[in-house]
Parts: sequence; C-alpha cells; structure tokens
Amino acid sequence: MRYIFKVLVLGNPDIIPIYVTNYFGEDGEEKESFLEWYKEITVFEDICDLEIDVINDLIGADYDELLPMIDGIIYFLNPMKEEETDFFETVMPIIYSVKRNIPTVIIYHDPEGVIPLAVNELLERLWITHYELEAFANLSPKDFDHPLQCLCLAMISGDTPLNIENAWMRYPIFIQLANIFFKNDQFIHAARAIRKAAMIADILNNPEKFIISEQAAFFFAKANRYLEASDILMDINKEKSLNFKKLHAQN
Repeated sequence: MRYIFKVLVLGNPDIIPIYVTNYFGEDGEEKESFLEWYKEITVFEDICDLEIDVINDLIGADYDELLPMIDGIIYFLNPMKEEETDFFETVMPIIYSVKRNIPTVIIYHDPEGVIPLAVNELLERLWITHYELEAFANLSPKDFDHPLQCLCLAMISGDTPLNIENAWMRYPIFIQLANIFFKNDQFIHAARAIRKAAMIADILNNPEKFIISEQAAFFFAKANRYLEASDILMDINKEKSLNFKKLHAQN
C-alpha cells in the first residue's frame, strides 16, 4: 500500500537543518517556521510519501498547533548538552498529552563527532524512562534512512516504534517494565509493554510468545480494553479472543 505521512523533526535549529540538508543533498523549501523536504521511503511492500518538516525554533514553536497535524516525530538530542536533555524532558509530556499516539524516534547526535558515552547504556536508559520511544545513536546523514524506516513502520501500524536490529536488547526490559507497571496498578502501561515483548518474542521465534501474549491479553482486560485483548489472541487462542470480543460488545 501507499501512505502519506507528515514527519516533524525537532532538535538544535543551528545544527539539525544542516544534517538533514546533507542527507537530501539539497536545501529544504523555506516556510514560515520550518524547512520542508519530501521523501519516498520503501518499507517491505509498502511505500511512504513523507513530508519532512524541520522546525527552526525549537523553544518558541507552538506545539499545540503543530502536534495535531503530524504523524510522527524524529527528535535529535545531544546527551552531552544538559540544556538539550532538560528541554527534551519538558517537551515530551506535551507530546504524550496528545490523545492519539505519535510515534517518536530519538537520534542521539553530537555534531562534534561520536558521543563519548556507552551507547547501550544510553539506549537502555531511554527505554526504561520512555518505553514508548525508540532511539538510534551516532548516525551519519547517509544513514538517516534507518530511523525514517523505523518511524514509517510505526506510523503504518499505529504502534510505538521498534528497531528490529536491537529488539533482543529490549525484550527483558519490556517484561521488567510490565511487571513494575502491573504492581503499581498501571494496567494499560503494563499491557502495552508486555504486548511489545510478545511482538519481539514473535520476531525472535521465541516459544514464550504464546505465554506472553496470554499475559498481554490479561493486562488489557484488567484495563477494560477488551478489543485489544481479543486482537492479541486472534491467532493464538480463538476461543478466548472471541470471549474478549463479546465482553467488548457488552461494555
């Protein structure tokens, strides 16, 4: 299928437009508050026509106006700059406040070179504090396709982004987070985390995917999200899937 998406790119306005310009090999079209490019991205059998808008005023942007109009976000973040990480923690609650899911991918980027931090620790810290996000680090402009493809998959599915290449690293983290959320009666977050673990188990052909999928359905049911519980079990336990669908109809 063919999809049309609008992607917002956030980050240091003195640096990120140069990065994106180097990726495209040409300047973007200047608009009132952003630079605009267009790109066709192929993801498996699907094609995504992307409008990519790079904001030229990160702090002064009107996010209440911007966020309802976009489908996904690429956020460039330099972890060596405290002011950037502080602003990131300020703006993410605004993004989360949007009623629909906006898939967001973080790119850890230092224009001076390779980030002098352990990348695995950097990624794991983000995955624990912001489990809805995915991240890449130390990407040159020529590799910008990778996060764009990751974001496209999420925008097509309506799910949170997942980089298949390091999914195995996230598997135990999702399970750990799901248990923590469940103990704190945060059933919807527990359900979303364990559903992601089930997805990874399926990708890795892990036989635990059946048990984890059952657990995900249970968590969604605890959150009164019976239709999502039904969808998870559709190919695993049709009888339970149908029962959850009936509960959804009754509620």
